[in-house]
Amino acid sequence: MSIQLDQSHKSQSSEGRRGHPPPDLIYSAKQAAELLGVSAKTSANWRCSGSSGLKFVKIGSRVGYLSVEIEEFLDCRAFGSTSEYPARSRS
Repeated sequence: MSIQLDQSHKSQSSEGRRGHPPPDLIYSAKQAAELLGVSAKTSANWRCSGSSGLKFVKIGSRVGYLSVEIEEFLDCRAFGSTSEYPARSRS
């Protein structure tokens, strides 16, 4: 598998199934945060605490996110109605 660093996730030539980027793209922490609609600080907090379940890769000192991991993260949070959303436990 060849790894490509993503320079522009909007490129037509890099689109895979359903308009998503191919699975071997690695997004920077900043790009991943933008895709997820959160701040870079939030994604850093998730990474440090492990609370989000979003997997990341570390290459040297750089942090990245595989496009397949981002897609899986979002798919796990997709619901058809509010009744499908898991209830939070009240402790």
